[in-house]
Amino acid sequence: MSLYRIIFALVASVILVKVSSKSAKQIVKVPPEVAEPILKGMAKCIDETKNTEEVWQRIREVKYNSDEKFKEFLYCASVTNGFFHKSGHAIIEKLLELFPKKAEMKSILENCDHGQGDSAVDICYQFHKCYQDNSPVYLSFD
Repeated sequence: MSLYRIIFALVASVILVKVSSKSAKQIVKVPPEVAEPILKGMAKCIDETKNTEEVWQRIREVKYNSDEKFKEFLYCASVTNGFFHKSGHAIIEKLLELFPKKAEMKSILENCDHGQGDSAVDICYQFHKCYQDNSPVYLSFD
């Protein structure tokens, strides 16, 4: 192997490590006593919005899409669990209770709560998309 190939491989490895470390999210496991009622609310909303378990799987895999049934589920689960107002805007202090490093998350949550839309469902969806795009953490309810 030539010296140039070795140097190229080293530089490429360093770049990959830097890129992957920036895109990796810290997983924050929600305690079972907090997660259980949230999961019950989500199950209720799967039925109310006529969705299937697939909607929960998409959330777990962070594969959000903009179809109306998915948006309706997010809105229902967010409001039912007391994390959002019926207007579609977040209740920041309530959401902060889910995170161990509240100060770091507060500005992210506040910045994401400026969405506008044609409906409360759209506003709520925009918040969730913003959170997924900008948050350094991923909440795990398992």
